Amino acid sequence: MSFTLKLDTSRILKGIVETLSSIIDETEFKVSPKEFVITAMDPSRICLLKLSIKKENFDDYKCSKESKIGLNLDDLDKILKRSSADDTIEIDFKETD
Repeated sequence: MSFTLKLDTSRILKGIVETLSSIIDETEFKVSPKEFVITAMDPSRICLLKLSIKKENFDDYKCSKESKIGLNLDDLDKILKRSSADDTIEIDFKETD
């Protein structure tokens, strides 16, 4: 399975990750050839969040097959805070045997 997403400006992704990381620590991203989906629940089980972003909303989006990718949002938030709002962000994941 391989997956790539690219945004020419980091502003939107930074905002999404910053908001999510204030509610939840870790989540699983569901990626498919058509969309990128985050479904998560906060630790106290009060807030359920579902965010779906169609592939057309990315500057580049490729996914060979549907899969789930676990990610620590606090770590991703720390990484994205180092970028400026106009930086290009690319996330690339390749599963190896």
